[in-house]
Amino acid sequence: MKAHEVKKELQKSLLEAEVLDHVVVRWPQKEQPSSNSIWDEFGPVVRICDNRRVEVQESDAITITFVGCKKCSTPYSWTLSRGTQSLRKHNCPPKSVVASSSHSIVQWMVVKSCAAMCAVDMRPFAIVSGEGFQSLLQTVLDIGVASKNPIRIKDLLNDEVTVKRAAVKTYKTIRQVLIAKLQAHFQDKMVAGCTLDIWTEPLTSIAYMSVTMHYIDVDFKHNARTLQVDQFPEVSHTAVAILKTFKQCIIPFTGEFDSMNVPVKEQIRITTDHASNNCGEDGLPSEFQWNGCADHSISTCLSFVLDKRTSIVNGKKSKPYYQFYANAPAVFDMLDNCKALVTYVKRVGLNKQLTPKLKQAVATRWIATKELEAFKTPTLHLVTHWRKVLLEHCDIVDEERVVKDKDGVKVTLPPDSKDFLNIKDLIKYQILEKFMLTALHVATTYLDPRQKPIISELEIDDELQREAIAIIKSTMVQNSPPTLTIDDKRPVLATACNRHPRKRKRAAISVVFPCRCINDFSSNDNDDDQDDIDNVPNTATLEILVIAELQAYEAFTLSNAMSENNFSDSGSTVSKKRNQLKPSTVNILMFLRSNIDLTK
Repeated sequence: MKAHEVKKELQKSLLEAEVLDHVVVRWPQKEQPSSNSIWDEFGPVVRICDNRRVEVQESDAITITFVGCKKCSTPYSWTLSRGTQSLRKHNCPPKSVVASSSHSIVQWMVVKSCAAMCAVDMRPFAIVSGEGFQSLLQTVLDIGVASKNPIRIKDLLNDEVTVKRAAVKTYKTIRQVLIAKLQAHFQDKMVAGCTLDIWTEPLTSIAYMSVTMHYIDVDFKHNARTLQVDQFPEVSHTAVAILKTFKQCIIPFTGEFDSMNVPVKEQIRITTDHASNNCGEDGLPSEFQWNGCADHSISTCLSFVLDKRTSIVNGKKSKPYYQFYANAPAVFDMLDNCKALVTYVKRVGLNKQLTPKLKQAVATRWIATKELEAFKTPTLHLVTHWRKVLLEHCDIVDEERVVKDKDGVKVTLPPDSKDFLNIKDLIKYQILEKFMLTALHVATTYLDPRQKPIISELEIDDELQREAIAIIKSTMVQNSPPTLTIDDKRPVLATACNRHPRKRKRAAISVVFPCRCINDFSSNDNDDDQDDIDNVPNTATLEILVIAELQAYEAFTLSNAMSENNFSDSGSTVSKKRNQLKPSTVNILMFLRSNIDLTK
């Protein structure tokens, strides 16, 4: 047999077989290959039947000897000429339960205990797949393996008050670590994005305000850190009160303990929904760069037309009604009939015939909170595209058309009915009025190489395009890489070949960018701005922006991907089963949930 075939057989024998026919032993004192300390951990593999070493004669001069780790029995092929380098790279894998009949018994005991825990403590079955629960069990198992004496679990567990004190202590420790990280981030003139949301918990009528900061660190890793989920201190949720509370929250993390000065304000970008108290002139936009949530805009446009509303008539609240029912009665009747059908299916139990897979795929089910946290997916550059697609859906279709379904079958669609045309007109008007693009949206669209060639098809206002180009130009000038001087005294960029290796901490991406482009963008010539943008290589432009400005650009993307992600995150904690938690405790738990990795 060849060496690799022998190694496979040894792996099965040493690691998988219930009855071993090979074993790793110590080297005989006089036969140890050398005095190298590695042989304290490795020994030869021998056959149990004849106590002979497993060897393969590769040639007349080379004999391959198989050795194994004394702890985990992982086999390796070794020769004198190859040395021990491969052996030194070995790390023993964590020991798993050997697949045998005893394993099935142990596993069934754990399953029964988990089922009993869910029943006694009224916890969801999905708790067994939670990272925190598994980490707790792993810690207990490690303690049990390390202990030589039997341990009662009650001797390890403490009173709930002690656990809470530990949470508070951990919260204070992690908070100081996060403060140091963010203060260093802002001192380095880096930018960050913040999202905030306010809601009222229905059972206790306590108003909460959550603040999450998003930034890219020096290792080019995206971080989403919850700074607070605490009770809103003011009775009235005015724009001024929101601004004041937000500043009180982030001041410790910025290093400006007395007041927010101008430089720090310019480093923070805020994304919220379009509620009047969030975007009021005397609120957040008065001191910070503010960006509205695109998803919230889309939701507002649709709900304004399609949702029911109430009104006050003679001091009495009316029944819910459709404001635009007269424009499209067939459409609104269809909505009511669909709701009635869903209600009927639930009441008669037909929903039980749905497959469990289909029901579990719904992201809004309990313990599915993390599926809603889509803020790590960049979407800011897609807002212009989404708006264009929505407007295209509102175009009038006055003749039959043939399309293909997902299976490739051709389907003939009739022209739009009168009622549907009216609905399209209403929604289109709302989109044009409420779903407004900003220069930031257009700037990020320019930086997407897929959309740049079709930028003219997106029907973006000329003034917005000029503002977007100005943003890109100023960013490139302000954040150009450091220059060096070579023999001919021409300034050049620090590239991978001439940059000092110890000064590459921030260079997550090697930047090579022609100096003439920087000079062109910083000059006051009369060249067309669009031509300037077209002449800039896409990769180089992205690399320049990535180093400095993408921290804020990506921070904005979270609310453009999903509305009120902070609410879905924090609201699940303040649920019906947890409504008796004090607001301060909620704040501690949500902070730990978001920043627990800082303890590692």
